[in-house]
Amino acid sequence: MIHPTAVIGEGAEIAASVFVGAGVRIGVRFRAEPGAVIGSEAFPERGAFGVVIGDDVSVGANTCIARGVTRDTEIGDRTRIDNLVQIGHDVRIGADCMICGQAGIAGHAEIGDRCIIGGRACIADHVRVGGGSVITGNAAVASHVPPSAVMGGYPAMPIDQFYEAYKALRRLPRVLARI
Repeated sequence: MIHPTAVIGEGAEIAASVFVGAGVRIGVRFRAEPGAVIGSEAFPERGAFGVVIGDDVSVGANTCIARGVTRDTEIGDRTRIDNLVQIGHDVRIGADCMICGQAGIAGHAEIGDRCIIGGRACIADHVRVGGGSVITGNAAVASHVPPSAVMGGYPAMPIDQFYEAYKALRRLPRVLARI
């Protein structure tokens, strides 16, 4: 279903089961796989802005992109969004990003240009991820991430710290056995 107020650019490929809601503006050469929902109302009682999607963006199956509540939700040019991704209200995602399956981005988060968000990673609300950063799969980002950082773990931390913590955790049973 495509809402009559939606604006869709030339060369778009939208599967029959995709929902495109009110106030959605989509650039050229867009692609949406079956079951995607673009422009769902996150909080209908609060009023709604739209979703603005740049050029050459693809959205995977069963992905949901919520309409904005206080501003438009924005997806930058050439961004690739995999299957089963949740993008909350008022989120801004830069250009040339890749968001892998089952990732979740909570409301008001901002993702810079050229970021990679791994599978099942989650970004908390109001968090900024600096451009060029990588968030590994299963990471849980709860605080701002500087540009060009590589973050992993739960909670997410710089990847070298994550590996050290993981190695220490694996040594813990042997240490406890000696005590």
